[in-house]
Amino acid sequence: MTTEIFSYEQVMAIMQSIRVERPVITYKEIADMVKSGETDLMAKCFVAVRDALIEECLIHTRGELQKAADIMGINRGTLRIYRLHKGKPYRGRVK
Repeated sequence: MTTEIFSYEQVMAIMQSIRVERPVITYKEIADMVKSGETDLMAKCFVAVRDALIEECLIHTRGELQKAADIMGINRGTLRIYRLHKGKPYRGRVK
């Protein structure tokens, strides 16, 4: 397995191109989900916030899983599992 190393500038350019500058989930979206009768709202909201938090922490730590996990207060293995479930396997930290 080869590990590709990206520069900080490359990572920031990629993340800025996909980052949406708005709340992860708005009060209106939550109200609409409640009014529409959706169920399992806590899990849906949690996933949205969790994914945004993971991405921000990985940007901040330049892809270093252990540091990102420490910031979030979770185990590194748990962070890897979250990433794998999103289809984003760990490919190494950014130099």
